[in-house]
Amino acid sequence: MVFVAIGGLCTVLYTRVLAKLLLGELAAGLTLGSFVVLGTYYAIVGSLSPTVVWLSIPPGILTALLLLLNELPDADADRRGGRRHLVIVLGRRNAAVLYVVALAASYLVLAAGVLLGRLSPWVLLAMLTTPLALKASIGALRHHSTLDKLVPALGANVGVVLATDLLLAVAYFIH
Repeated sequence: MVFVAIGGLCTVLYTRVLAKLLLGELAAGLTLGSFVVLGTYYAIVGSLSPTVVWLSIPPGILTALLLLLNELPDADADRRGGRRHLVIVLGRRNAAVLYVVALAASYLVLAAGVLLGRLSPWVLLAMLTTPLALKASIGALRHHSTLDKLVPALGANVGVVLATDLLLAVAYFIH
């Protein structure tokens, strides 16, 4: 119920509050990324473990980044509409850099989890999305202000999120 309550609260408050207080990306990543993993695990198993908490971090980051990158083309309209998200505050170029750094961090969390013995080596299957992540990163850095040229990066980013989450689930079930 905690996941449902927080998710519901974020849904209700997203447009009126969270998107205006630099909390939109965080709320989306937490509720639509990490909480999906945690809530599903909890519903099936009835408890949480440090492993699943660790495993929920990359989907949270990736979901927040999905929103961040999709805000690049909308920044001017969002500003006029009263929103205040990271792209507006940081500017498109700096937001693109943040995107690349946080995307790399999502992969580093997985690698660190394996190296520290917290995660199964099978989670390294998620690294298969690295070429898509590179495409999205290069596109974001080069074309953060040009919508028509940014579209392939946006598509690659969607692929990164969906494929990484799928590969993490596959890795978990193989383990």
